[in-house]
Amino acid sequence: MTINSFNRGNSLSRIGRNVTVASIRTASSSGGTKTISGSHAIHTFTGSGTLSVTYAAGEVIYAPSRNKELKTTTSTSLSIEYLIVGGGAGGQSGHESGGAGGQVVPGTFTTSSTSLPVSVGGGGAASSPGPNGSGNNGSPSSFGPVTTPSAPSGGVGPTGSPSGSQGVGAPGNGGSRPGGNGVQNSLSGTNLYYGGGGGGAGGVSYETSQGGNGGYGGGGAGGTASGGSGGRPGNQDGTYGSPTPSGGSAAAANTGGGGGSGGISWCGTVYCGGNQGGSGIIIAKFLQE
Repeated sequence: MTINSFNRGNSLSRIGRNVTVASIRTASSSGGTKTISGSHAIHTFTGSGTLSVTYAAGEVIYAPSRNKELKTTTSTSLSIEYLIVGGGAGGQSGHESGGAGGQVVPGTFTTSSTSLPVSVGGGGAASSPGPNGSGNNGSPSSFGPVTTPSAPSGGVGPTGSPSGSQGVGAPGNGGSRPGGNGVQNSLSGTNLYYGGGGGGAGGVSYETSQGGNGGYGGGGAGGTASGGSGGRPGNQDGTYGSPTPSGGSAAAANTGGGGGSGGISWCGTVYCGGNQGGSGIIIAKFLQE
């Protein structure tokens, strides 16, 4: 803070009229991986933990010349912008659907707490080999007062599930269908996708075609048959990765992507197990001076 003019002696009781007013949000904060962007602190959690905040003076005001006292007020609340991504679901076994992407929840809340709990949801486990096996749900993530719903698994049966991902990346049905793209968000400082759906297993005639691609936002690729090619996983930046082996792929960690479906035969049994969903992530951003 700068003061434009002082009376002789530079004492608080003799401060002149030309002054500045500073607004201070927090003195310090810790938890997860912390970065500073301009006047904002950004905390990224890839695992569970705690966001700790130490509050400072909210306003520092030099009074008009008639009342030459230094006045301060104390900040008792903080506005936090957040992104919460739940864990994605695992893909189905065999010639079926990939897993749905985890729920992506952006928003803002105001808090006076000095300690906010952070819980990052895990991705749904890989499914065991077997006919038409259902994928496993992802776990919800939570930050302070906000909790995401859990990501549903891929559908059961020959047609799989056309959606069921709560507005995020839909799982790709069996028959080489790609997973749906996730949701874009730039709170981290980079515009990225989260919650892409997993790809369905490769096509007809016992999966002779390539497995379905994963959706942008970490969606895993669908598998195919022995000797065939799996799909391509959906990267977080809105591109595709390289084609996968016959079994497809798990979703990317900390994206909330859904796992790819398993395909058949390549694993030594008729119906191969589905792939694991991706874990979630939590990002918090607020003013810090």
